[in-house]
Amino acid sequence: MTTEHPAPKTLPATIHWDGDGQPISTQFDDVYFSRQSGLAETRYVFLQHNQLLTRWQQLGEHQQFIIAETGFGTGLNFLCAWQQWLEVCKPTQSLSFISVEKYPLTKIDLEKALKLWPELQPLCEALLRQYPPFFTEGIHRFNFALGNVQLTLLIGDALEQLPYLAFQHGQAGLNNWAVDAWFLDGFAPAKNPKMWQPELFSTMASLSKTGTTLSTFTAAGIVKRGLQTAGFKVEKTKGFGHKRDMLIGHFTHTSSTMPTISWWQPPPTIFNGTLNKVSTKATSIEQKKEAIIIGAGLAGASVAYSLAQRGWQIKVLDRHSGPAQAASGNRQGMLYAKLSSHQTPLSQLILAGYQYTTRLLPQLLPAEIHQGKSWDNCGLIQLAFNEHEAKRQATLVESGLFPTQLFEYQTAEQLTAKAGSHIQYPGLWWPTSGWVWPQALCQAMLDHPNITTYYHQQVTSLVRQSRDTEQVWHVTTTDQHWESAHVIIAAGHTCQTLLPDVELPMKAIRGQVSQLPFQGLSPKTVICGDGYISPMVDDVLHVGATFTHDNADSACTVQDRQENLQRLSQLMPELYERTENTLDPDAINNDKVGFRCSSPDYLPIVGPVPDQPHFIEHYALLRQNGNATFTSPPPYQPGLWITAAHGSRGLISAPLAGEIIASYLMGEPIPLPTEVLQAFHPSRFLIRRLKRRQI
Repeated sequence: MTTEHPAPKTLPATIHWDGDGQPISTQFDDVYFSRQSGLAETRYVFLQHNQLLTRWQQLGEHQQFIIAETGFGTGLNFLCAWQQWLEVCKPTQSLSFISVEKYPLTKIDLEKALKLWPELQPLCEALLRQYPPFFTEGIHRFNFALGNVQLTLLIGDALEQLPYLAFQHGQAGLNNWAVDAWFLDGFAPAKNPKMWQPELFSTMASLSKTGTTLSTFTAAGIVKRGLQTAGFKVEKTKGFGHKRDMLIGHFTHTSSTMPTISWWQPPPTIFNGTLNKVSTKATSIEQKKEAIIIGAGLAGASVAYSLAQRGWQIKVLDRHSGPAQAASGNRQGMLYAKLSSHQTPLSQLILAGYQYTTRLLPQLLPAEIHQGKSWDNCGLIQLAFNEHEAKRQATLVESGLFPTQLFEYQTAEQLTAKAGSHIQYPGLWWPTSGWVWPQALCQAMLDHPNITTYYHQQVTSLVRQSRDTEQVWHVTTTDQHWESAHVIIAAGHTCQTLLPDVELPMKAIRGQVSQLPFQGLSPKTVICGDGYISPMVDDVLHVGATFTHDNADSACTVQDRQENLQRLSQLMPELYERTENTLDPDAINNDKVGFRCSSPDYLPIVGPVPDQPHFIEHYALLRQNGNATFTSPPPYQPGLWITAAHGSRGLISAPLAGEIIASYLMGEPIPLPTEVLQAFHPSRFLIRRLKRRQI
């Protein structure tokens, strides 16, 4: 199993609407659901024959149930499951629905299809609000019902996408999660034979546990035999409507082999660690879901929000007077996504994070209130301002990996029309990008009722000690004291001071942004080159930013302001020429200095914090054999996590990083491929040094 992730481009479904208003796939020449009654078919085939009502009624407090599906289609199966879930389950319980789809419907087609089901209207509207105008291939995460219902969409071929999830699941070693029920859907085997292959059934088995159930509308022999070979006990039962038979079954096979456990495997979750032995129960969670988060910037607010959405009680501590006062403190942050045609882990993270953030913004900051004030999807221009950047953009466009809805190459004349002022270079136009006020986004996240914030709290001590029969973290500030089994550090470049015994190399990169009070011309969109300029807000243009290493001076300088004015002349020469005489290069009191927290490889640091002495001892064999395998889990500092070093990409990477840590803690499928999880794992620095024999 290779960990190289496939290209992100995907093709939407092409739909033919018949005379009855039913959607027909032109790719497969097949219907999406029963002509008799799609709702009744879903409820009979998938909900009834996976015994979901009975199983959900038997769920305990704080339990999670995981459904996996082949063929998202119109989302009907998801919506029906969600509807029944809301009827019988408690707010403290959670439903995780995983679905794979090679040809996702366009938003227009999905909206038309969902109008067929008026009784599902509230749920349909919730899905449509988050459903994007286009998809790229890969893993996409959506949260509904105040976080109690989670949808993980795998866009791409099932035989390619599900194995990535299975690889992630298998490499975890402890199997912190497994599928409880399978909806084996999709177009009929005769119409779509490429999906119904032995590889699909074996992947299903690797994601299942003893007692995992399945149901499918088909009774084809190739499906029955494939499932049986993979370890499922399968039988025929009466099909829906005119169909004579369908298949149901459950997983019976358990592996007796000792798993190989990767160095990046997460620690045991708050799950009890025991997989279900019967199909009527889901894995149990300890009832105490509490955490302390140190830092109220983008990183801290994001993980606080993702955990609060899952019912956690969160305390956020910050040394400043409010949220987003340090590296996240600029008035406008750009949604700048610099991608690579080589599909590096950083590029994959940027693409996934960009799409996650652009889905999240209208949920937290409704456009009718916040558009143009707290954020604006006004579009963004990436200028090909020198030969190197021009070649990079040309390679990106020529690769054909990315849909034109994400970005497209445009001439200087076309970009001039977008910007509303003369642009002297061609470049890439990102129609769904724009700018965000980080403080407003952080405040919206922290306003969740499960989150309590404490400001003016400088953490002076972080120590793990015994309390009764359990180990807890003691967090001490200048005047208060807190305790929790779980602590997440999200304090930017000051994280290292809280972790003096762990090698987490981070550096603070100084940046000065110039704030120019203009009363006239303003770009209509964000313009990026060697720096950026954003549309005017509060009668101020923001131009930046400098990028200075090894400089801890927080005072603004004339030199940096002049450098930013030079950026303005490059990005918008017409505007600069018209206002040059009104710009005071010495008015540095209007500027702002911040310090981006970055790592040596410019990837974030996200995940569990290693117990460094024991970690080095555990993986000492890597000094002699860099490919050595291990069957016991890596040593971590129990309950201690970090999300930091997001650099200048915090708006793109931090919200998704919060979702990653929450998924780790809850034992959920992680919405990123394994090579990306490894690439930003906190233990990567120790692993590299061990393999290089530097420690």
